[in-house]
Amino acid sequence: MGISFPLSTATFFDRLGFTAFQMSLPPIMERNETEGGEIITVEHGAQLWSGSATCRINPYTDGSDIEALFETLQRSDATFQAYDKLRQWPRDDADGALIATSSPTVSPVADNSRAVRLNGLPSGYVLSRGDLLSFTYASNPTRIGLHRVIVPATANAGNAIAELEVHPPIRSGLANNTALRLVKPICKAKLISYDPPTATRSRRAEISFSWRQTLR
Repeated sequence: MGISFPLSTATFFDRLGFTAFQMSLPPIMERNETEGGEIITVEHGAQLWSGSATCRINPYTDGSDIEALFETLQRSDATFQAYDKLRQWPRDDADGALIATSSPTVSPVADNSRAVRLNGLPSGYVLSRGDLLSFTYASNPTRIGLHRVIVPATANAGNAIAELEVHPPIRSGLANNTALRLVKPICKAKLISYDPPTATRSRRAEISFSWRQTLR
């Protein structure tokens, strides 16, 4: 059976032993200043998640396996699922234990690209500013939206949050009652750079790489 993309977290990202990790949402814009001191900004594209990392492997055991995956990810059509290693679940739900038995969903809010409606949460469930969530949307190809909570909210007695403000804005194609991911929220990513390991007598080597979200 051939390999399929994006590589799942279990196949790739979960298996990496990170020693350094960074993930952010950098702006894609140009800034200019007028003679009067006014700052003018112009966006030049979609704001996408990007990251870089260093991970340690044993080149004499599982190193070849990991290297093979990295080499495969250098194909033009290759993608993988990535998540923020520092924020794997909501701040007030350590290890995702509170949401584990629920099946939350997300729906768009009419005429509001900065908010979504959540259903199926435990009553009183808290989402804090900075928490992450992800969901699929659109088709051909199916895309993955990864968003950060901007305004804190708490689920009501009906297990819902009527409007949750997030960033970046919600892109078109989100269907009502789409499955919501709050534990290890993911984006679809492409490998940008890769530095292969150099073996040492200590039987330890480090791999460095960077990636960027793709909407394809």
